[in-house]
Amino acid sequence: MMLNSKPTLTILVLYFLRDVKEARDVLLKLVFFLRKYQSNHNYIYHDVALPFPNYLKDIPYDAIILDVTLMALRFPYNKIYFNNFKKEFEFVKTSDALKIAFPQDEYDCCKILDDWVTTWGVEIVFSALADNPDIKAIYPSFINKGIIEQGYTGYIDDSHFEIAKTVSDFIYREIDVGYRARKLPPYFGKIGETKWRIAKIFSDSIKKYGPFRLDISCDHGDVLLGHAWYNFLANCKFVLGSLSGSSLLDPEGKIQTKVREYCMKNPKYSYEEVERLFFPGEDRYFFTAISPRNIEAAFTRTAQILVKGPYSGILEPWEHYIPFEPDGSNIEEVVSAMKDYSYVKSMINRCFERIKGEKRLYYSTLADKVIEYILQFRKYHEYDQCKIRELINRYNKEIMPKYRTFQKRLHFFNQIRKALANFPMLYNFVYRLYKKANKDILSLSI
Repeated sequence: MMLNSKPTLTILVLYFLRDVKEARDVLLKLVFFLRKYQSNHNYIYHDVALPFPNYLKDIPYDAIILDVTLMALRFPYNKIYFNNFKKEFEFVKTSDALKIAFPQDEYDCCKILDDWVTTWGVEIVFSALADNPDIKAIYPSFINKGIIEQGYTGYIDDSHFEIAKTVSDFIYREIDVGYRARKLPPYFGKIGETKWRIAKIFSDSIKKYGPFRLDISCDHGDVLLGHAWYNFLANCKFVLGSLSGSSLLDPEGKIQTKVREYCMKNPKYSYEEVERLFFPGEDRYFFTAISPRNIEAAFTRTAQILVKGPYSGILEPWEHYIPFEPDGSNIEEVVSAMKDYSYVKSMINRCFERIKGEKRLYYSTLADKVIEYILQFRKYHEYDQCKIRELINRYNKEIMPKYRTFQKRLHFFNQIRKALANFPMLYNFVYRLYKKANKDILSLSI
């Protein structure tokens, strides 16, 4: 008896990473998860910073994936890239392939996002805010035309289990409490403010309760990527954390643009001042979800001290984390819990088991769901699989060497940019030379 086998699909994934060496581990996993967990299909992964070959535009794709990094083109600081992208990749809009988008930070430029996915005929959006009561404010048009599927900003990868096997026991770790955050601009609202303010509040409030080895920083120079981040977490007994997301809705990025300009001219600004000037009474939403950091800390067996919140209904205070008030008012209670090693170890185990047991948080589950959607909604095309593979091989031979060259040049330039940060005239001169040198490779303006 013959078993019905699933067809081999042809899937185009569009992303905008450019310098992969500067990308966070979670972004790389989000970009390439389909190829890893559903490897038996034909994939073309294309960074839209490079021109897309004409010979690939007429392929009858079963699906086109608009990746999280690509969806960030809608933000004001990417305006030039976005306009160029829409011209260069017009064929996506007219394609009859199933289109699936993976946006994040949807509260920023939500009108632009809603217009984009609606006019480009996107059928499915995976959103970390799918269950948010204000989702209609983000997708007023698309919500009546497409499917908004529950998604997350990060997932469990096979590599997380390898990390969990190697971490040292809680009591042998060198850092008592660790934290990394960046000072977010005010247009993320009070949720964004809390994320970086708790670094100082926690550090100051815990001082009188004894000597603690803290490694808490919001400095850009202390950013940790890749293995360095996991090693840091694995060397911390506790990690501080806050709600991800925003409490502000900015439909067209106008608030963001005005706030950026104001803050550059007035570096000693206060949040209250900016709120009064640019979004009085608008800081009233609760756009938040469990974050990749919660997953990473669970797998490095690091106890989490978090600002109390819903965390997608997965993590509960005292059960899976120690709750910390944003103003530091319950620090005595927090320290008492930290010193109860028996409680902390059991809490770490409960958090790990809770996260590990959530199948919806696995990349493999996400990949299965995406392929199921494609099989359900794809247009049925008759095409030559051998011809498709020939075109993909041609693409890999012609484009990928250019991409590697581009990445090397961009990474080199990024290092120079950091070195010349305090010398704007010299930086502008080097930047012009860089653009000229890469004119032969690039699609979008860089």
